[in-house]
Amino acid sequence: MARIARGQDIQLQFDDTIVDHLATQGYRPEFGARELCRQIQQVIENALAKEMLAGKVSEGSKVRYRYDEATSQVVFDPVAASTDAGRQPEASRAQGQPQP
Repeated sequence: MARIARGQDIQLQFDDTIVDHLATQGYRPEFGARELCRQIQQVIENALAKEMLAGKVSEGSKVRYRYDEATSQVVFDPVAASTDAGRQPEASRAQGQPQP
């Protein structure tokens, strides 16, 4: 999933609600991690593919996943592009390069 999203320049963020939902639904000690992998595929990957095909998520998008308990569905919220384009990336600042 991450490779496909990266290849399309799609940034994914996960809200605590989706993490909790997947942990609850994917916890099956008798199956190990297989059930969690299956849940991630069904809940995240399939939903992302449907959103991409519907044109709601496209190349360069930034989306946040969350789980809506009221509707029992995964919800994709678009994340607005950052307005601090002039700011220096964290990695540059960490290396001691001066800020503009």
